[in-house]
Formats: sequence, structure tokens, C-alpha cells
Amino acid sequence: MLVQGGSAIGTQITVVGLPLVLLALGEESAVLFGVLAACRYVPFLLFGYYAGALADRKPPRAIMLLADVGRCVILAVIPVLWWFDALNVLLLIAVVISASILRVFFDTALMV
Repeated sequence: MLVQGGSAIGTQITVVGLPLVLLALGEESAVLFGVLAACRYVPFLLFGYYAGALADRKPPRAIMLLADVGRCVILAVIPVLWWFDALNVLLLIAVVISASILRVFFDTALMV
């Protein structure tokens, strides 16, 4: 239950925080905000089948823990890139896609 609670808090923070990071980068295009939002949901279409197959074969708790640790590491890249002034829109989108892929695995393992 603790894993699920921590993951839910982290997910809600990224839902609010990532568009704000995009805004802080100076990007005010509605298209980019739409692309960022779409990048959060497209991995469910592409990786849902594979996540379900993995969740049937492996312990769900292990998948959930690995997915959460992976998302934590991936999202920690954002402040590091910001610190070195290397963060741009493409890197932010890559981070969002990577974190969303791991979210697919977490959510699928949670349902098993």
C-alpha cells in the first residue's frame, strides 16, 4: 500500500509540475502542451500488452517497485539538466515518455 501511495503522490506532482517546467523553459505554445500531455498516454497504447504479459509472469510487487525506482531516477534527470542549463523541450518530452512507459508497467502490475 505504501508503494501505491508514494506513486500516486509522485504522479500527481508530475501532472502539475511538468507543464510548469515547460512554461519555465519559455515555451508558451499550446501545441507543445498538447504534445506533452499526449506523451503521457501514448505508452499505454504501445506497451500495455507487454506490461500485462510481464505482470502475469513476474511478481507484481517487484514490477511496481522497479517501475517506481526507475521513474524516480528518470524524473531526477530534470533538475540535473536544469542545473547544467541543458534542459530543452525534446529532452523533457523524452523524460515524460520514459516515465510514462514505466507508469504503464506500474499500473498494470497494480491491477494484477
